Amino acid sequence: MEDYVFKIGLEHDEDLPPVDPSDAPKVALVRAQLQALLEVVILTVGGAEATIDGFRFIGEEAAHPIWQSTA
Repeated sequence: MEDYVFKIGLEHDEDLPPVDPSDAPKVALVRAQLQALLEVVILTVGGAEATIDGFRFIGEEAAHPIWQSTA
């Protein structure tokens, strides 16, 4: 059986979304990953596009926005 190696180039820091310094590192990591993912996929529910604006961790009540407010 052969092993396969997949290599994906990393973005340069200037290409990454800005990190809010008030975020915990775990929140900042998940937010950045979701932002990058949502640039290439559209999430759906029952085949219809779903608008996602936040996330929360399993077992936690606090919700976190994916996109930072510019207002």
